[in-house]
Amino acid sequence: MLSAAVFLCLLVILVSGLKELIVNPGQDAPLQCQGSRDAEITLLEWNRADLKSDDYVFLYRNQRPYENYQHESFKGRVNLMDPSMKDGNVSVTLRNVKLTDTGTYKCQITTKETESVTHECSISLKVTTSGKFVEVELGVYKSSHCGMSEHQRFFHSGQSPLVCLSLGSCLSLLPKTNV
Repeated sequence: MLSAAVFLCLLVILVSGLKELIVNPGQDAPLQCQGSRDAEITLLEWNRADLKSDDYVFLYRNQRPYENYQHESFKGRVNLMDPSMKDGNVSVTLRNVKLTDTGTYKCQITTKETESVTHECSISLKVTTSGKFVEVELGVYKSSHCGMSEHQRFFHSGQSPLVCLSLGSCLSLLPKTNV
């Protein structure tokens, strides 16, 4: 019974380790990761799961960032929040996010002392549009004789048809909205 409780506890820790961040297109996304406060960081890699292994969201090595190893879609949009990485802060800001930026981001920190990955962070970024969801249902109306002037075709009975064609008959698409 004790082993089941330990397993459940570890499962909760592992699942809660993935942070979720939801932002709107055009906003900046803070991808946060904290390393050891007193370790000298020699390599910092920010990746996204769907990118090739040699394409990075952000790469820092030899005390400087390397843009030439960045995936094309991230060039010029990712910066360290604290360029000195004081106190182990290796968080980055992804500027002007797009819907295609949605994904799981992983940060890996390698330090001089260990020369291997000493810390990892994962963040699930969801870029979603904001505002109300508006469902538009189009009704199609057809008659054999249109009998409307040009002006009436676009403003008939207080509703605005989206299209009105008169090729021997009139076809009007009138919007019906549910808000």
